[in-house]
Amino acid sequence: MSDLPPPTREVSRLARLIGPEPTLALVERWGGTRLYVPSPIPEGHEIWHVVGVDAARYLAERYGHGQMMVPVARRWRVLVYRARGMSYAQIARAVGGSERSVYRILSETEGAIGQMDFFDRLI
Repeated sequence: MSDLPPPTREVSRLARLIGPEPTLALVERWGGTRLYVPSPIPEGHEIWHVVGVDAARYLAERYGHGQMMVPVARRWRVLVYRARGMSYAQIARAVGGSERSVYRILSETEGAIGQMDFFDRLI
């Protein structure tokens, strides 16, 4: 079981297919680009090394002999990196954004989580 924050809508389908950790590795390596996925993926292929053997097989079954657009997943990565204890500056550098955008994403997310907690207590 992963200790990562729940995937955002942008990456949820991919995370269900290959798992959250391999999804994170995939978006960190190829986010924002098209990735050709051979089928079968040859042993030792770069995809194997990045996402692992099982996730690579799932990708080959779903996208084999074609290209997939790998999402950037900036919002989810901000949440992941913050949960891992990274500073706003470190997160901004990792996602190619500004500290201000990191603050905004975290504020919006924390506000939504706080609202959900508030409404759960009312029920």
